Amino acid sequence: PQLWHSLKSLFTNKKFWIAGFAGAFYSAAMSLVLATMSFFVKYALKLPDAQSSILFAAVLVIAIACVSLWAYLVRKYSLVLIWRIALITLTVAFIPLFFANSLVTGILGSILIGFGFAGAITTNDLIGARIMDEDTRKYNLRREGIISSAMGFMNRLNSLFTAAALLLVKTFFGFESGDNPGPQPDMASRFLMTVFPSILVLIAFVFSLFINFERTEEPKVISQINVSEE
Repeated sequence: PQLWHSLKSLFTNKKFWIAGFAGAFYSAAMSLVLATMSFFVKYALKLPDAQSSILFAAVLVIAIACVSLWAYLVRKYSLVLIWRIALITLTVAFIPLFFANSLVTGILGSILIGFGFAGAITTNDLIGARIMDEDTRKYNLRREGIISSAMGFMNRLNSLFTAAALLLVKTFFGFESGDNPGPQPDMASRFLMTVFPSILVLIAFVFSLFINFERTEEPKVISQINVSEE
């Protein structure tokens, strides 16, 4: 009975579904970026695919460096506001990379994505924590394990989005695989690396517009940021 009650309350929690789908779309976008980066370097930038590690490093290093900045913005302003700003920043960050035609422009585009990624990953986890805190106050039960597992499951739906992206590039560009990229491998790689991920993050942003929390819930999330930084 206790398990059924937990599942029922979870399935009727509107904020859980909104945050879960937003996280799933954002997670799928970044998974697709990482999966297609070498393909993008080889066919769009016309460079050895081994140099994809440079772009990956640019995304990762900037993301790590900018987490503190996004955490500061969360402390100074509203978490939900910064979450939305992070998602729209990441959406726009894909645009310069679409036009990249060299290693330098590829790195610059990757830096922008890393900056947006830092904001998304910082705020997305805090949104999940806020939902757990709200659930605890409402039902006087601690069910972080169930909620985090359910959100984790939704984030793992990225394979469905990856399959959809591959179906689209096969339809539009004749792409079949890395060994048989079709007649327009450069456009196929740009679509997979920048266009489709940008659309996914934009959808995540739209979901974020339908969630809000009371301002009284802010101090607990801010204290979590302070503890994590110490």
